[in-house]
Amino acid sequence: CRISLALDLEGPEQQDMDATSMVEQMQSMLEDGLTSFQIISPTSSSVQSWGEEEVYGRFLKETPGTVRRRHAHLTIPMLLPQNQEDDANFDPKTIRSTITDSLLRMGSFDALDCLQLIQTDPGRAPSSHHSPLHYHLEVLDTLKDLQREGLLISVAGKNLSPALVRSAASCGFESLLDFNQLDLNLIDTAHYHNFEHLLLASEYDIPIQASSPLLGGLLTDEWALDKRNYYKQQQRTPRNHELSNNAKRHLKGSIAEWASSSKSGDTANQWTRFNKEVWDVLEELSQKYDVSVTSIALRWLLQLKHVESVVVSTRLESQDDECGRRRSRKQQYRNAFRFLLDDEDVERLWAISG
Repeated sequence: CRISLALDLEGPEQQDMDATSMVEQMQSMLEDGLTSFQIISPTSSSVQSWGEEEVYGRFLKETPGTVRRRHAHLTIPMLLPQNQEDDANFDPKTIRSTITDSLLRMGSFDALDCLQLIQTDPGRAPSSHHSPLHYHLEVLDTLKDLQREGLLISVAGKNLSPALVRSAASCGFESLLDFNQLDLNLIDTAHYHNFEHLLLASEYDIPIQASSPLLGGLLTDEWALDKRNYYKQQQRTPRNHELSNNAKRHLKGSIAEWASSSKSGDTANQWTRFNKEVWDVLEELSQKYDVSVTSIALRWLLQLKHVESVVVSTRLESQDDECGRRRSRKQQYRNAFRFLLDDEDVERLWAISG
């Protein structure tokens, strides 16, 4: 599936989450051809355990086996250690027990579809690990054993550094990773401009999965309908308490970096520039192709060389609002496959990215 859904299980509404409703939405997505699901790596292991047991577990139990086995693809995250203290507790035994414990929580008698190895983004997060970590060969060898034993089907990465992947490939593990997930969207193309990631995709067939393609919701039609015109009228930037955690992160990070690195060099009125230079073009293209802004943003990524898929975060709302936006959002995802951007428009969007 070229569009995956990343389940966001954290946030102030977590205590109100209804696992039964979330499972129903996953089944609805499955019927609409959206078959790949990931749990976003949470800050608390208890949140991930809840997701595996209450969401994945119920989904596996309540979805007919023939449908599930033929279509659904479930991924769980595993955070790689970020310092020597964590590294000391990360060994083959830990990996094996983590996967078997997850399968038990999910009530699954089958293999785990995918394990996603997550490395703190070495290009952005403060870390001393810019070279391959010494533990990784044992880790990969254990994962290969689990595949041979039928407990694990596939392995993917998130923010894995080129140095780490190349070191693994040099030791015979070049075929282990299905893809490497990287932050990539219309105004944040830093990873795509990293020639090493493109070489890995070409040399070792490790394609890119684009994460955060919609800027935490800031590149969606729902945002335009609900909020954009309001802030234009108010002539102000959204305040922190008015945004989701994901949108807040992109406003302070991606949009600020985009504004400071653009050709004009003008960092003033970042929000105004984002609305004019990004949104105005997206809305124009939306009218040209008769699809949503969401579909335009996704289609642009899917036409990039070496980008195999995109992953969109979701909280799996329990029901449609008065505008039927949950149904609309699924349609927007599907519509991304029903047209192609002209070369001229692809370049026009590249120009926006800076």
